[in-house]
Parts: sequence; C-alpha cells; structure tokens
Amino acid sequence: MRYDRDTQLMLAFKRGDKKSFDILFKRYSVLLINYIYRFLGSRHKAEELAQEVLLKIYLAKDTYRPKAKFSTWVYRIATNACLNELRRHEYHHHSVSLDASGEENPVNRKVWMDDQAFTPEQSMEKRGFEEAFKEALKTLPERQKAAFLLNRFQNASYSEVAGALSCSVASVKSLIHRATVGLKDKLKDYII
Repeated sequence: MRYDRDTQLMLAFKRGDKKSFDILFKRYSVLLINYIYRFLGSRHKAEELAQEVLLKIYLAKDTYRPKAKFSTWVYRIATNACLNELRRHEYHHHSVSLDASGEENPVNRKVWMDDQAFTPEQSMEKRGFEEAFKEALKTLPERQKAAFLLNRFQNASYSEVAGALSCSVASVKSLIHRATVGLKDKLKDYII
C-alpha cells in the first residue's frame, strides 16, 4: 500500500527514526495552532492544545496504524481537543490576535493577508472584516465550524474532513454549506 509522505514519516518514527517526528512536528505545529486558534479564538489555548495534540501523536507511536491520511488523523485529534475544550465549563473566550507584534514565536506571523498591499483605509476596512469574521465564526455550531475551517483554511478535502469528523462526505458538504450560508448572513454588510 502506498502512503502519503506524512504517514511514511510517522511509520518511520514508529520504527525508531526520531528525526521523522521532528519533521512532522515542524510541519504541523503552526498549522495546528492556526486551526485551533480559528476554532477557539484564544492564542494561549491554541498553543496549549497544539502541544497536547502533538504529544498525543508522539505517544501514539507504538499503536499508530494508518487507516486514513495522516493529516486526517491529526485533525481528528485536534478537532476532538477543540470540542472537548468548548464543552468544559471553565472555558472562557479571551481573544488575542495572532497579528500581535513579536518575532520570538513563529505563531506571531500574520494569519491573514499582508497589510502592506493595502492603503490605510483598506487596511482599516480589512481589519474590521477580520474581526467581524472571527465573531461570526464563534456563532457557528461546533461541527459546522470544524468542517468549514478544515476545508477552507486547512485545505482538507471533503473526504478528509469526513474522516476527521467521523461522518459522511454528504454530511460534510451539508455542514460546510450551512456554515457558508450562516457566515454570509452574518457578514452581509461586508459582502458586495
């Protein structure tokens, strides 16, 4: 059976090649932080949960069996971590922008588009849209948000999203459609 590159790396790690995990860690750490941040809206929680997800991947070395694409497996773990976090009673939303200055952490890189391509007026308008978009995302039901973020921001295919959410491709299409309609409704003042 032919496996994708990340699955091959995880299998090599399972056989004892620690450098393979280092490659996976570098490849997925920022992706996971950005996904979790968009899901929960908290930079601190995103960094914390991304570490937990990466630790679960590390600890799963001996029991790992490739049943799906590696990224599907990773995003299933991350989505479950996000859903569990949202269900916790002590979860309080504190949004901190990933656009904050500071180069000591690669997460501080801009998640959205580069402001230098815009006039000051356009930059202010774009920031307004970004804030409205973040607020609109918070209003989506959990599974709609997960499906939408995985597909649109993590470039996961419908089948990969279905694997991550343990549902059918038809359900994924429906979740993404409902999320898109909901977001369009919330953002109608920004859409031409």
